[in-house]
Amino acid sequence: MFGEILAMRRLAAAAVAALCVHGTAMAAQGDLDNLVTARLLAEPTALAPGGEAWLAVELSMKPGWHTYWRNPGDSGQPTAINWILPKNYRAGAIHWPVPRQIPAGIGVSYGYADTVALLVPLIVPKLAQTGAQVEIAATVEWLVCKEICVPGEVRLSLKLPVAVSAPPDTAAKTLFDKARAALPAELAAPAKGKAGESALVLELPDETLKGIAAPQAVFMPFDDTLIDHAAPQTLKGATLALKRGQVQGKPPAETGGLLLVEDKAGGISRAYNLSVQFKTE
Repeated sequence: MFGEILAMRRLAAAAVAALCVHGTAMAAQGDLDNLVTARLLAEPTALAPGGEAWLAVELSMKPGWHTYWRNPGDSGQPTAINWILPKNYRAGAIHWPVPRQIPAGIGVSYGYADTVALLVPLIVPKLAQTGAQVEIAATVEWLVCKEICVPGEVRLSLKLPVAVSAPPDTAAKTLFDKARAALPAELAAPAKGKAGESALVLELPDETLKGIAAPQAVFMPFDDTLIDHAAPQTLKGATLALKRGQVQGKPPAETGGLLLVEDKAGGISRAYNLSVQFKTE
């Protein structure tokens, strides 16, 4: 039942996007051209056999437009990267930078404006032949929105040699450094959670609030049906209370998400990838 509801939600979002595009027939076509510019970059200048090479898909949006995080919230679609790789090469999961909250009617979405770089590790096979030229390609799909939403897609590729030594590309250093700085920190200890019929309660790890005199926190789950994204979240001590989403039933035993912590007095802002272990009431 849960999977069916989620699938229906995704289909509805896609239909809304299609209607949005169809509804812009009176707008000048030039206004909808090149809303997103995409490029594929590699951190090293070569691929080392048995090594790991970091790739980045960079999306640059026109002013006022935004794309979406892995959980788009109440509307939207996450950016997808479909890799086209040589045999035995493997691409890992996207490392998502911290998104911002975007008002979406009466709801809230999560996404990116201006420019975002999505980092992905590439695993090079041990038997990769040195001296060979390897093509790394991907089809990237996104939904970009302002007052309307427009789907986009592009095929990107680059070629890299296989070599014993794989020094970094100095021209790409600034982009990769900035992309890593935008990633949330990892927490070793999970949060404990309790799930009731209408609310979720998270007991945050001590380190997330350490040194903050007047903290406020927001939890953005990876599961887009877990909470009511637009509902207020209340922090008392280390306990964060959230309103459950419309999809009820037993929550997963463990889920993940992004925890944002700020000092109300200003000066401190933190972001963590947070795992939550639930105990059902």
